[in-house]
Amino acid sequence: MATSKQEVKIETPNIQIGAKVVFLETPVYGVLEHTKLASNKIRDRLVVKQINSGEQKTNITVAKIADSIADSINQITKTQSTDDQTVKINWPEGVENILNSIEVDISQIYLKVEIETKILTQLEYALGIAIKLNKDQKDKLSKIPPFNLILLEELFLKIWNTNNKKILDEMNIFNIDDFLQENSETKLIESDSKSDKKISN
Repeated sequence: MATSKQEVKIETPNIQIGAKVVFLETPVYGVLEHTKLASNKIRDRLVVKQINSGEQKTNITVAKIADSIADSINQITKTQSTDDQTVKINWPEGVENILNSIEVDISQIYLKVEIETKILTQLEYALGIAIKLNKDQKDKLSKIPPFNLILLEELFLKIWNTNNKKILDEMNIFNIDDFLQENSETKLIESDSKSDKKISN
C-alpha cells in the first residue's frame, strides 16, 4: 500500500533587526521588523526613536558640532587621498568662546514607517531641537548693553506629524490657545519647571 507524502509548507520567517547609535551625543535606537500578518500580508516596519527623550539634556555646543564635522571630513579624505587636505577651523578671536557658550539640546528624534505588501500605510515623524545660551554666558551678557535690554536666550524648533501621546508629551508642546489665556506665562513656567524636574530626576 503506497503512502502519500505530505507537503511541507515553508512559512516566511519573522525578522527583527535593531541597532543603537549615538548622534550628536544623543542615543538613538533603530528597529527594522519584517512580519507576516494573519491576513497573509507582509508588513515591514521601521522605527527610529531617541532613547530617554525628555529625560536628559544633550547640551552639545555649536563649536563642538563644527569641530566634529571637520574631524569627520579629515578622516574621510585621509582614506581617499594621500594628499594632505586637512580641514581645520580657525575661529576668529572671541568667536570660539561664544560658540562654546551656545548649547544645542535635542529633545526628540522619532520616525515610524510602516509598509504592508509594498504599500506605504503609515508615516510618522517628530524632531525637537533647542538652541540656547548656557547660564554663565547668559548672566554675563545680561549686564552688557544692548543685551541688558534684549537678549535671545533660547530658540527652539519642534516639527511633528504624529498623534502619539508619548512622543508629544516628551516634546513638551504647549497649546497656543492656553498661551493666549490669562496667566499663560505662569502656566508655561510651571510646564518648564516640570520638564526640568523630570530631567533632573
